[in-house]
Amino acid sequence: MQNDADQFENAVLALRLALSERTRERSSSDWAESRQNLGLALLGLGKARRSRAILIEGRSAIADARDGYSEADAGYHAEYDDVPFEELLVQFDKALAALD
Repeated sequence: MQNDADQFENAVLALRLALSERTRERSSSDWAESRQNLGLALLGLGKARRSRAILIEGRSAIADARDGYSEADAGYHAEYDDVPFEELLVQFDKALAALD
């Protein structure tokens, strides 16, 4: 059985592969969705590995996703997500602060 870090690592790898096809140029909203999912996977991986670099990358992915949705004029799909972007960014900030 895989541990949490391994599962998050596998998710990160799969999402990076997806992002090679789901580019910002092809579809900003699809790209933003993949960036959001990557950010969430990096949050879990960063916490599991206690890695500042991973958490910073994940926070950046979430900010990119927010911007991508705006760029696509798709707005933020709050009805599909449990946590708004700003709250996700706060989760990253708290995870980063816990490493100090």
